[in-house]
This record gives sequence, C-alpha cells and structure tokens, in this order.
Amino acid sequence: MGDSDVLDALTRRGDVLRRLREGPAHKRDLVAEMAHSRSTIDRSIRELEQLDLVRRGEDGFAATMAGRLAVDRLGAFETAIEDLTAAEEVLEPLPPGAPVTHAAVAGGEARLAADPAPYRPLERLHDALAEAERYRAVLPALDGSRHVRVLYEHVVTDDRPAEMVVTPGLFETLREEFPRQTAAMAEREGFRAFVTDDAPPFALTLAEGGDATGSTASAGTAETDGETRVSVVVFAETGAVHGVLENATPGAVSWASELFADVRSRATERTDALTADTDGGVRTSDAGRSRDGPARPAPVGQSLPVSLERAGFVRLDAPYF
Repeated sequence: MGDSDVLDALTRRGDVLRRLREGPAHKRDLVAEMAHSRSTIDRSIRELEQLDLVRRGEDGFAATMAGRLAVDRLGAFETAIEDLTAAEEVLEPLPPGAPVTHAAVAGGEARLAADPAPYRPLERLHDALAEAERYRAVLPALDGSRHVRVLYEHVVTDDRPAEMVVTPGLFETLREEFPRQTAAMAEREGFRAFVTDDAPPFALTLAEGGDATGSTASAGTAETDGETRVSVVVFAETGAVHGVLENATPGAVSWASELFADVRSRATERTDALTADTDGGVRTSDAGRSRDGPARPAPVGQSLPVSLERAGFVRLDAPYF
C-alpha cells in the first residue's frame, strides 16, 4: 500500500490509532471505550494492521513505532490546519502572493481589530516593543502615533538598538509629523532607518529579548536570552488596522528574520536624512515649503520639547482651528 492509503487510513481511523498509541487494548475494550460498533473496530484494526500501524500482542492491539510516529504527525498536521483556520480572517485582506508562509502562522495567535476594542491587538505589539532589547520592523504604513512614541522611548530613553525599513511615503510622514523624535533617534548609534519601494503588503515587527512578565535583560544589549515575538499587522483597504498575528515559535522567528533581512538588503539607508541641522532645525524635504511658493527655511523653535511630545502633547496652530 502507498502513502495515499496510509493518509486515508489515518483520516478515517485516526481515533483508534490514537487510543492504541496510549497503550494496548483488546477489541472489546475499544468497543466499550470509544462507543464504536464491533464491526467498525474490526475494520479499523484490520486496515491499521495491513499498514503495519498496529500489531497484536499479549495485552491486545498496540500501535507500532510507525503507528506512533504517524499519529504524532497527524496531530501536528491537524494543529497546523487549526492555526491556519484561526488566522484566515486576519490574513484575508492580503493578496494571494503575500510572502506569508505556514511557519508564520503555525503556533501563533490571530487577533482582529474589532469593536468594542479595536486597539487591543496593537497594545500587545506596543508592549512587546516597550519591553524588547532589540527591535526590527518593516513598515509599509504606521499603525498609530503611539508606535513612534514607544519606539522613541526604546531608542532614546532606554538606549536600545532598532532598525526599521519603511516605504518612501511613510519615511516622509515620519520626518514631517515626528521631526524631533526621528531626529533624536537618528543620532543614536543603535538606530538605523532604511527606505524601500518593495515592502510586503503588511507590517512585520520582531521584538527581541522581552518576556510576558515585563522583565528584560540589561539595557543597551542586543543579545539576550529572552524570547522574540513576531507580529504581522494586516491593514484594511481603508488603511486602518484589520488584525494582528502574533507568534513566538522558532519557525516564525526564522521566517520573520529572513524576510526582514531580504527586504533590508534591497533598501537604501536614510538614517542621516533624519538628523538635525546645526541650527537646531530638522532636515525634511517638504518642511518649510509654502503651498504655492518655493521652499523656505524650516521654522526653528516651534516644536514642543521632546518630553511633552513623548507624553502625547501636540502644538496647536492656525490650520488646527
């Protein structure tokens, strides 16, 4: 018999094989324990015997080594299918060719950004960033201003390394809407910013070294023994966050690390474009440009102190009213 016969038997007789993996049993015991008819148990044992998945012994029928391994593999397959089913709704907006593999999904947890608490999936991502010793991200879009504030704390306040690869549009948004924060981060040795036109259609983050209890290793170290938490942020057509897939399995970490390295290898480093000018302003491509005239010098001294920006304060100007 071929592989298809084994797969067919596992699909139809898997419950009997699982029971015999736990220990030997006579047919009458299987009938009593599993609420199957005697004829069903007879057919199951006969098929499994023909495939050398079970064998008769002094204490009844028991799974062979091949049977034990087969049922273990079947269990892993069923778990993988359950993971895929659970993640399906979160991944639904992605195009069919998006570079999401089974490794990214298996063992993960999918969370929709749905009412009444659509922000909750992002809270876990931001908490992971806050606790991480090292942070890497590919961001085609920004999930919210809190991401920038927490990243600022990670890089500037805690002096921890971070690398981010963003699209050209998001790079300009960061420079124009968060000039003080991005300039302060760019001055840190452990921070690097890259720009690419070829980002995946989802955000990918790797928060390394934190743990679920909030404890971390000493600040400033890139190598830790803590877990790495991978987050995949999927956006709806409107640009709002649709859902988040979290995973800390070795397979997911390997997938995310390889994808990040691949995207970064094709990106251009633009860290220096975020640094401050000597007069205290921030270099931005469009800052200081009038709506219908040539570029003018960027205003100096009109940004709030970083401590207030960090707390979420913004300066109100004429357009706000």
